[in-house]
Amino acid sequence: PCDDCDFGQVFPESDGIYGVSVTDELSCFVDTFYFSFTVEDDLLFFMPNAFTPDGDGLNDLFFPEIDRALPHDFEFMIFNRQGNIVWETDDIEGKWDGVLSGDDRFAQTQMFIWKVMVRDLRAKLREFSGSVMLLR
Repeated sequence: PCDDCDFGQVFPESDGIYGVSVTDELSCFVDTFYFSFTVEDDLLFFMPNAFTPDGDGLNDLFFPEIDRALPHDFEFMIFNRQGNIVWETDDIEGKWDGVLSGDDRFAQTQMFIWKVMVRDLRAKLREFSGSVMLLR
């Protein structure tokens, strides 16, 4: 191992064959190595389209299921039909229980809009949005 050598990292965004050229410090020796890459989506994301926060222990919380994401730079927001934020968190483990922020009242049966922003393992910011039906 070399403690003062430059090591580069690449994160290919498309399939292909990539070459790495290696040379000595005097540029006398050059060798090129080729690698074939298949790029796969490294973020798994699932969001349900309904939940029932009625305290029965089934579907009481609304949250995204995310795998292979960076835990920082996360935002999860819930909007009402008028476009006002009714709940939000920056905790990737955060879950909405149907209580309206700043109000402490339970939201009634209706459709809400959600938005999630999360960074994948390549640190690319990904944005997802959709709707969820809150059922009582």
